[in-house]
Amino acid sequence: MCMMLEDDRVISASPEATAAKKLGKLLIRYDRLVGRLEGLAAREGPLSAATVPGGLLKALDDDADPREWIEECVLKPHRRENNKARGLLHALGSYQASILHTMRWEALERPLEPLHRLQPQGIASPETQTP
Repeated sequence: MCMMLEDDRVISASPEATAAKKLGKLLIRYDRLVGRLEGLAAREGPLSAATVPGGLLKALDDDADPREWIEECVLKPHRRENNKARGLLHALGSYQASILHTMRWEALERPLEPLHRLQPQGIASPETQTP
């Protein structure tokens, strides 16, 4: 099962969506990271031994609040990306959104077929035109 961050809650998403799978894995990693940070804060132990991103260690050296850093540098960017993905899914449907994801992130051996849904009805595609 894949999970996606939607605003302030986690929802299940289509298991076929590659973006949803990647986002789900990231959310699990960051959830574990937050759990580690909360555990370290509860024990009042040093955070230098924790396995955390370098940016967070620098923020902690500058006396930043770990929760604020997680909110600003992890949750908000993922929320923005998830909103973009949700917008694609609503605008194009899941099939076309997965095609756009493939076009953006994966190498293609041949061009993809045109998205007929996006073409105006009056314009013919190159395949349907006669020479």
